[in-house]
Amino acid sequence: MELNERITGAVSGGRRYGWVAYFSQINDQEILYRIDSVIRGLFSRLAEFHFTAPKELKRIARSHWEIRYNVLGGYIRNYDVIVTTEQRIEFLVARGRMGAGEILTEADINERYEAYLARQLADMHADEASMY
Repeated sequence: MELNERITGAVSGGRRYGWVAYFSQINDQEILYRIDSVIRGLFSRLAEFHFTAPKELKRIARSHWEIRYNVLGGYIRNYDVIVTTEQRIEFLVARGRMGAGEILTEADINERYEAYLARQLADMHADEASMY
């Protein structure tokens, strides 16, 4: 699972997924900042990342705000907007699930995308709250 998606959760089928969505009612921001600090600190041990967190690493504190107030704003991955074959190809290529020059039928592309989506969402718990 991608670390950023683990941090932010995701939206699919109009439902929010992930632990940030589950804990969206927490009101102690300090806890969220501490978790962000721990995650960033873990990168200080990894030579593969030059002992620093990647610039594109998302933050728990912001994810919490986004899941509460701006769930469709773009910070949290929304699988519901990936609907065309071209969007699915771009998505699969970016994640190494399809080669850039690979030729597949539309059915094969949709099958790979749906399999990827099912695996990702299976790792997250659905938030039973309605999205509004």
